Amino acid sequence: MKIKKAHVILNGLKWGTTVLEVYGQTYFTYKQVIDILNGSNRRIPTKEEFEELIKLPKLWDYKKNGIWFAENPEDLASDKSLFLSANGFMDHPSMVIKDFNRFGYYWGSSNKHEGYLTSLSFGKNQLFTHEYNIKYGHSVICILE
Repeated sequence: MKIKKAHVILNGLKWGTTVLEVYGQTYFTYKQVIDILNGSNRRIPTKEEFEELIKLPKLWDYKKNGIWFAENPEDLASDKSLFLSANGFMDHPSMVIKDFNRFGYYWGSSNKHEGYLTSLSFGKNQLFTHEYNIKYGHSVICILE
């Protein structure tokens, strides 16, 4: 039985290998994320850290509906890489999950606009950071400190 590593080192950072989950919930508003991670050894990536991540070699996984990142192309889809699932997002105010298995949205931190923060957003043919309303529910991948 292969044990999955709890983190992978990319760009000198310890990225957690599983999305944040609390009592089965995996979509969080930005305020919820901050409250959950406060006082822990985990944090959300900054916009700059996400921008460095997307410069790395990457591979869309059609079977798992998500994207792999690694420091070396030969490490993609291995325990030396990070997988982010296309989990979609939780709409506000309807609380309906949208874009599941099509696009991924992961909270990051930035100081761009009041009420809006960075999210890493991706699909099969797109990958970028964008500012989203903090009331939406996004997935969270943590950096371990």
